[in-house]
Amino acid sequence: MDKPPDCTRPLTAGDIETIRRARAGAACSLFIYHRDGTSSVPLEPGKPVVVGRLPPADVVIPDDSLSRAHAQFEIEDLQVFVEDLGSTNGTRVNGEPVQRAPVRPGDEVTLGAITAALVWLAGESDHGLLGHDRFLTLLEYEVQRARAFGRGVAMLMVGAEEPLTRWAPKLTQALRPVDRAALYGPRQVEVLLPEADEAAAQKVAEETGLRCGVAVFPSHAATAGELIEVCWAALRRTTEQAPVMLGPDRSHRSVPSSTPSDVVVYNAAMREVYELVDRVAAASIPVLINGETGTGKELVATAIHLRSGRAGEPICSLNCGAIPPQLVESALFGHERGAFTGADRQKQGVFETANGGTVFLDEIGELAHDAQVALLRVLETGKLTRVGGVREIAVDVRIVAATHRKLEEMVKEGTFRQDLLYRLNTMIIRVPPLRERPDEIEPLATHFLKQANQANQRQLLGFDPDALSALERHDWPGNVRELRNAVERAAVIARGETISLADLPETVRARGSSVVASAEVPETGDDEADDLDFKTRVQRFETALIRQALEACGFNQTETSRRLHIPIRTLSNKIKQYGIQKG
Repeated sequence: MDKPPDCTRPLTAGDIETIRRARAGAACSLFIYHRDGTSSVPLEPGKPVVVGRLPPADVVIPDDSLSRAHAQFEIEDLQVFVEDLGSTNGTRVNGEPVQRAPVRPGDEVTLGAITAALVWLAGESDHGLLGHDRFLTLLEYEVQRARAFGRGVAMLMVGAEEPLTRWAPKLTQALRPVDRAALYGPRQVEVLLPEADEAAAQKVAEETGLRCGVAVFPSHAATAGELIEVCWAALRRTTEQAPVMLGPDRSHRSVPSSTPSDVVVYNAAMREVYELVDRVAAASIPVLINGETGTGKELVATAIHLRSGRAGEPICSLNCGAIPPQLVESALFGHERGAFTGADRQKQGVFETANGGTVFLDEIGELAHDAQVALLRVLETGKLTRVGGVREIAVDVRIVAATHRKLEEMVKEGTFRQDLLYRLNTMIIRVPPLRERPDEIEPLATHFLKQANQANQRQLLGFDPDALSALERHDWPGNVRELRNAVERAAVIARGETISLADLPETVRARGSSVVASAEVPETGDDEADDLDFKTRVQRFETALIRQALEACGFNQTETSRRLHIPIRTLSNKIKQYGIQKG
């Protein structure tokens, strides 16, 4: 009664366990991992499930590597079998091509370039993974919430050498109900941990038993884009001996003593920025750098320091928005032992640490009112007093501040001191957002791709025309940092020799090159069009329009529906109605 239905393969312990779970009433689900997250479908005896690229497949995954009806999964004699349905790119189980084969929990089933796994669930559970775009939206919301209420939020980037299907279900099952996990790459999962501090995030990371990069707001990063960037960099630093790595503390740190020699500056406005840097660097006057988040304000501040007479001295950075208000003065000016609970030793602040050099105050607009008063006093006298101390200490530093906020409006609102603004804005340098320098997008993207190739041992050759067009059309609200994150992830998930439109985030793809202009009518190739009735003309026009869009999108229905601004269900129905086929 427990004989294997496939007489060519002996019954294994895994098969017996599968049969035991089936008889115990555990639910069996198929999880399919693809670019936009995870699709799952329950498997039931007598109900085969077909996976394919187009309807009428039961599970439709709009991926070019899949055939229209690629493979079928079914339960037979309490075992799960997969059967290839004559697909173009084949079906594999643990890397071996199969026509029909049993599937056990832990096996990796490959359908074209898509992977699937079998999971037996004893109770209610959700092993699904979000898409990266949905994850980013949630991450941005949680960062805003944490900033508003003074709470923490953490992120993990988890990776392993083993196939994702073998460890992702266990990872997601171990998370709290409020946590969210998403597919970052073929073997990487990003995890959002709301209301988690550094200790809690590190504990979760260690419990996974996997390699994890950890980043926490606000100590490691101040924005959602920074959290992803820091997490990904931390994951790449992990080793077998040190599987969990935390991002560097960005609230109070030394800035690198050199700027990259290959900084990309193509735009005329950016050349003017660095020409202005050359002119003001030699003086000791304060400089205020204004620009949106992610535009590269710290690079400008570092350039000012390195081109000044203080280049041999330290440059120290303080992110004013990443320090709790009660600790800002300590971070700026240091504290004496016993000055407050937890002050078990004397500590220098950034002003003393950078003595003789430069202090870079990032996000100066977030500085609390009391700290503004204390900072103004130090700027006026050149002397500071540590928290809990009585002795004045003379310091010689140059101040470079940066903000994305309009300080003049904050002065009118009473949230920023006017006298402090006068001290800081002796010279103002505005860094233009990326949308104002579109001529830098291609060289920046190429630069980031080169770095991503080196970090991920890849040899991608560049961007295809549609992908490059989408990059150039996007607004880039996150600026250079958002561009870098988009390119780095695309380099991880790309399957071809170049980065395609499908490899880019959904928000970027949505601004891709239009398939047809509103005034254009595709050619139908019919010389007798004048004799056709209205309905036939419309059908032929729609057929030509949809075919043109499909070909431009590599027959990716999801992308085609976005370009044509029609629901994917409508598109699928019309493809079926008009008999449109690839090739």
